[in-house]
Amino acid sequence: VTVKLSKSSRSIPFFYGFPVADRASFREFSKRLDAGSPSRYPLSWDLRANELAKRDYAVYFGSGRTVGFFGPIREWVGAEALLYGFYDDPAWIAEMMEFYADFLIRLTTPMLRDVVPDCVHFFEDMAYRGGPLISPEFFRSFMMKPYRRVIDHFRAHGVPFLALDCDGNIHELIPLFLELGINAVYPLEVQAGMDILDLRKKYGRDLVLWGGIDKRKLALSEKGIETEVYAKIPPMLEQGGYIPTLDHEAPPDIPFGNFCFYRRLVRRICEKG
Repeated sequence: VTVKLSKSSRSIPFFYGFPVADRASFREFSKRLDAGSPSRYPLSWDLRANELAKRDYAVYFGSGRTVGFFGPIREWVGAEALLYGFYDDPAWIAEMMEFYADFLIRLTTPMLRDVVPDCVHFFEDMAYRGGPLISPEFFRSFMMKPYRRVIDHFRAHGVPFLALDCDGNIHELIPLFLELGINAVYPLEVQAGMDILDLRKKYGRDLVLWGGIDKRKLALSEKGIETEVYAKIPPMLEQGGYIPTLDHEAPPDIPFGNFCFYRRLVRRICEKG
């Protein structure tokens, strides 16, 4: 991806071009996605797998923006081309999603024979503050089938948790995630209307909630941080099925001392109740 980034701020980047523009360029691009290439696994894999098989800590599979369908394909073609493609060339979009399902299954089969992760992490980022970028109907039409194939693959190998990373307002999509068997969502952005206390009341323990602490509060006073943390983390931990963390990356206006105060407070609550 050819992109222009600001050196002085964390503003939204400007995208100039993407590696995939149409069906022909996708088929050329897809030659690089060889799931069976020996270089996909390190030479030390057997040693690493043996270590992981004996672990006493949680391990999740999913690197950056690589496991999913809308999210990774958006990285290939750009958001605009992907969204127009649903209307202008739906067969091409479906082809890319089915191809990528095949890729993910073939890529991870050797891994799952040796190591079963505690969680698989899907990346989508298919929503914004006002709601999803595509309708639930389009999600069902284009994404349910490849998702089911991949999720059935992980479930068949005993992966217990399937977590989906999607920014923005995902209220309309959560029922579809649950239907697929996804049982954890992240980061639950407060400014997009994602309230973890309300979500817990609505979905109970069927959905692990991960995030939901308003990052903007950390730029304020220690009192403001305490108010946010104590309103959410103790009741959520009491019910279980919750991972306490911010509702996205920490923005640069958070003073370092405030962040340290926040982390000490969360740790004290989690360790001592």
